[in-house]
Amino acid sequence: MIGMISAILGIINFFYVRIINLKLDEKQNEYFFEGPWDEQKASQIFFKLLINNEQYNNFNFYKDGFRTTDKYTGEDGKCESTKFIPEEYQCKKGSYYAHGIYGFYHVMLNGKVSIIGLAYTKPAVNFECHVCRPLFSIVQYSQEKTGWSVTSFDPAVFYSGSWGSPMSELDVVEIGYGSFAIREQSGFFQAGYTEDYISFISRIKDKYVEIFSIMKTVTNGLKPDGEPKNCTLDVNIIPIGTSYYEIKTSSDGSDECPKVREETYFFNGKRYVSKGAHASSIFDIPDKSDNSNTDIDEPEETSDDQNVDNSEDSQDEQIEITK
Repeated sequence: MIGMISAILGIINFFYVRIINLKLDEKQNEYFFEGPWDEQKASQIFFKLLINNEQYNNFNFYKDGFRTTDKYTGEDGKCESTKFIPEEYQCKKGSYYAHGIYGFYHVMLNGKVSIIGLAYTKPAVNFECHVCRPLFSIVQYSQEKTGWSVTSFDPAVFYSGSWGSPMSELDVVEIGYGSFAIREQSGFFQAGYTEDYISFISRIKDKYVEIFSIMKTVTNGLKPDGEPKNCTLDVNIIPIGTSYYEIKTSSDGSDECPKVREETYFFNGKRYVSKGAHASSIFDIPDKSDNSNTDIDEPEETSDDQNVDNSEDSQDEQIEITK
């Protein structure tokens, strides 16, 4: 009798495992396409991931001071852009959100090519104010034997832009042998005074955080000949080390930079810090890279150059897709 029960339980367990594996295979195939790299096919998968994740409330703009209450009433597919910036979005009827693809970037990770995709999400209705910033999500594709497969997807990672559009300049750079970072360049302008910042956002353990940020350029008025008074900092990634490379900053040597200094930064396990005894920048302001605190409580309390959303609810829905 006991032997018969054990046999029945063994059969049930066998079919249960088979069903689970079949479901995993179906999910894997859903995020895989055959053949060489195809940006259109990759975008379709990315849009599917974004739309599927709306149900988990990842794209919660309440934290940024906006209420997402109006649904999109048009047809599925391309939806109208903002009035100010001509951007193309994908919308789903009855959804609160609109999604757009920012770009795809090839990086070498652990000696193999990976492709990182960036996409932005905004409320589909009434999101065109000066401080309205889209939420960015990140997807990673890896090459399989016969095609490309999604290996990770992180929704609602950081805010960037204004006027409901991704106006900051973003790209993806290799920042270590097996590490990459989103490089964000953003700025502030008021009455002839301009500040430009450069920041790096990278995944540390199980979440994305800002690991380096510094003021890159200051423009303050005009010279007698009408040219702007600029002081610019060069920021370069130096391939020294393994997991994370070094970052070197130096002045452009112009007369508007009174403190000509070179600084080298290394990764301390949390973020980049200066090797020198003094970590202040050439602009005589505190260098934020010296602050080892990576927790940023609320997005609305941060500036455009320090806008990583580290809230647990946005990171809990990270999807790791493995075979």
